[in-house]
Amino acid sequence: MKRVTLFCCAVPVLLFGVAQAAPVQWSVADGGNDHWYDVIDATLTWEEAADAAAALLHEGMTGHLATVTSQAENDFLAANFPSIAGDPVDPGPWIGGFQPAGSPEPNGNWHWITGEPFSYTNWDVNEPSNAYWGGPHGDIPMGSSEERLEFHGNPRWNDLPAAAVDFGYVVEYAPPARVEVDLLVSSFSNHRIVRYDGTTGTLEGVFDEGFPLDQPGWMTMGPTRSPDFASLYVSNGDLNVLRYDAQTGTFLGVFVAPGYGGLSYPGGLAFGPDQDLYIASTDINQILNYDGTTGEFLDVFVDGGALDSPREIVFGPDGHLYVANGGSDEILRYNGATGALIDSFASDGGLDIPNGLTFGPDGNLYVSSSGTDQVLRYNGITGEFIDIFTDGGGLDEPVGLEFGPDGHLYVVSQLTQSVLRYDGTTGAYMDVFASGELSNPIDLAFLVPEPGPLTLLLCGALGLLAYRGLKRGHS
Repeated sequence: MKRVTLFCCAVPVLLFGVAQAAPVQWSVADGGNDHWYDVIDATLTWEEAADAAAALLHEGMTGHLATVTSQAENDFLAANFPSIAGDPVDPGPWIGGFQPAGSPEPNGNWHWITGEPFSYTNWDVNEPSNAYWGGPHGDIPMGSSEERLEFHGNPRWNDLPAAAVDFGYVVEYAPPARVEVDLLVSSFSNHRIVRYDGTTGTLEGVFDEGFPLDQPGWMTMGPTRSPDFASLYVSNGDLNVLRYDAQTGTFLGVFVAPGYGGLSYPGGLAFGPDQDLYIASTDINQILNYDGTTGEFLDVFVDGGALDSPREIVFGPDGHLYVANGGSDEILRYNGATGALIDSFASDGGLDIPNGLTFGPDGNLYVSSSGTDQVLRYNGITGEFIDIFTDGGGLDEPVGLEFGPDGHLYVVSQLTQSVLRYDGTTGAYMDVFASGELSNPIDLAFLVPEPGPLTLLLCGALGLLAYRGLKRGHS
């Protein structure tokens, strides 16, 4: 195996991500985890090794100091990397174990840098000792405490002081954990919201149906998150706005009551930069503003004028409010702070009955033109018509649309009772992504869990946060 030696003290940051030999995969077929491993020659401390490993990439996977959680994994590393299985007098390499300050010594409260359980151990004889008795590890006082983990040969483990330098480190590359994504679709005519797997499109079941849900239309995710929690807000027929726990489907109450603030036939709804909720009141041609936490009516944000049958609304990257104005076949732009009309932002390209709108990853505005069965694309800064982004795959009366976590465009095709997927770059038709249990669907929303404390623990961030705390303590 090709090995490259780094003199990290000379150029500590630049070379950390350069000296990578050919990684070796521990495949599932061989009893492994499909992760990749490599040993990098370098002279550096454990913290420097952790930073160096995190700067490395292999096939799109970010590295980290290796975590050795089973005898089989330990054996695999020893069989593939001679420096791990060598003479115990040879120092290093580092692996991703550490003790936070104040841990019971010598063997209490060891952590892996990823937050994985520190249950398997392979300590050398009389280790961990928490007492440094010399070696080629720098100017370290004798008897110093030891709270970092290295391979010590055999291939067993040894603890070393945080300030010690060692000779190499083991880097591990793991694919990111699969995030469970759900897709929710409002189904107007059968009074339900349907849940699908947001990665495969598989029907998972009915999210909610029946009273008080009545002809659900436009939806939005709330900005306020607590651990593993998100709220879904739904325009409910000609009545009100409902709120749900988006993960469980639990009904959390009527957020805006019928007629409150003048609400009549709620249409599109969006949370603004101020975290308040804005609702298109379709029947009276107004945009109404409500407190995003309590639902208390604040004011009429936009009143009449050019508004004519407003459909979906969205705040753009510039902080202004964009409204699909169904009655005049145009997209109106309003000042996001004052509600003053700025301009008719977009109307060219044959736009006919604009319904849904969203800004894409490219910063451009995408609009569903229901009257022409197309999705049109406009320059996100000037409003200039760019092109017909897509009209394929049997798209029939498109309504809500959104770019998914995978970067592709998902469009509600109302008259085919389905959600169609299009390539997010080219607009090419990909497939019917989701169908079943739908009757005149209107809108869609992806639920991508945001990490709360429990999620962070499961993702291993607890270990990373503890490690960062250690770094602050040594800075």
